[in-house]
This record gives sequence, C-alpha cells and structure tokens, in this order.
Amino acid sequence: MSFTRGKILPDPTQPYVRLPLENAGNVRDLGGYPGFGGAPVKFKRFLRAGTLAYLEDWEIDFLIDYGVRTVIDLRTPVEADNEPNTLTNRKEITCFNIPLLIGDLSQIPYQHENPYVLSDMYIHIFSANSNMITEAVRQIANASPGTIIYNCSAGKDRTGVLSYILLALAGVSKEDIIANYQITETYYLPLFKKYTPDFNEIPMHYLTSQAKNMELTIEYVTDKFGNVEEYLSAHGVRAVEMERVRDRLLVPYGSK
Repeated sequence: MSFTRGKILPDPTQPYVRLPLENAGNVRDLGGYPGFGGAPVKFKRFLRAGTLAYLEDWEIDFLIDYGVRTVIDLRTPVEADNEPNTLTNRKEITCFNIPLLIGDLSQIPYQHENPYVLSDMYIHIFSANSNMITEAVRQIANASPGTIIYNCSAGKDRTGVLSYILLALAGVSKEDIIANYQITETYYLPLFKKYTPDFNEIPMHYLTSQAKNMELTIEYVTDKFGNVEEYLSAHGVRAVEMERVRDRLLVPYGSK
C-alpha cells in the first residue's frame, strides 16, 4: 500500500469519474455514459482536464499508470508557455498543441451584458476554427493506444467543445452531454480561483457552465449541419477517421 503525506495513493488500475488529484481538480473520465445501442463509453479512453501545470510527481505518475499516453493541449501557445504542461517532459507521453482559439485571449474585452457569451465563443470555435477541430479529431483518430487527456486552462470551454464532439460521436444523448458540461464549474472553480490573480474581476457568467451555453451550441451545429458527424464531414474529416474515434470510445480493447 502506497502513501503520500499520510494518505493512501489512489489506485490507477481502477476507473474514476473524477480523478483524485490534489492539484488538478477538474480531471474527469468520459467513461460511463450510454452511447449507440446502449453501449457504454469506455473508461480510460479519454480524460478532460483544466490546466496540468501544477501536478506533483506522484500525480504525473498516477496519470501515466492510469494509461495516459497522449496529451492534446487546446490552449494557445502563449498560454502553454506561461503555464507549461507538466506531462510534456515524460518520455511515455506524446503531446500536441492544437489551439481552439487563436490570438491573445487576455485582450478580449469582457461582455458584461451578455449572459450567454460563452455560447458565442463555442459557436465561434465551430464556425471560425474548424481547421483546429479537424486537426484535433484526426490526431485522436491516429493516436497510439492508451488514454488521451485533453485540456485547456479551466477545462470548461475549449475542453467542453471537444467533449461535446467526442460524446456526440459516441451517440451520447444531448442531456448527458449538457450534464457533462454543466458540472464543470463545481470542480474547476476552487483551483482556478487559487491560480488566477484577476479572478474577482471576471464577470461570473464567464466562470460558470450554464446549461444554456451548451444547449445553444448544440442547436447551432444541429440547425446548420444536422449533427456533429455531418459537421466534421463538411470540414474534411473522413468517415474512417470518425469510426476510429468512435471505436476508441465504445469498443472494448482486443475485440477487433
């Protein structure tokens, strides 16, 4: 039995809904949701996360033992330089930086009167940065075996967009996709507040994960393209690539 600071270390052989990490409170497994035909999304295939800049060595070891072999960092290069991902220095890990938003995000003025400004951001990602979405899906389709962890700064917005895409490809219901997004603020806010100097200056509707933001985003994709699969197809993702992602989400290892 292993201990750290007088506590039993978590067991990386077990599946977790939310991983028991002290310095990254919003690392969650996508596993457990019913997908196509009632088949469950498999655990240890995808982890969604906020910043991974403050992990201690035992937490890095835990993630590697959990199965993590690929990191997809959805932040801008500036963000990644300011808060380097602690997993990038491990030889077991392959890292990709695929920013879903471009430019200096610190210069974007806050909109105080728009309670659903985050849905505008998500729709902007789908409409203006489709090439980055395509790149992320292709890297996932071609990734080596093992768990893929993808992250942004809070693990809420850009990570929420990619989570929507993955869960939709697996046939997860709209209600479960929204719930997966909605719970984010509960998990990420304590550590985000700790590491964000201007936290108290940020309008609260930027910090929450209201269901309406994801509802409006899903409505945009549905109204304009029909579904996520049609969106990806319209932007150059091949059917075989989507099938690889779907298999990664739903098919037991060794069954094909």
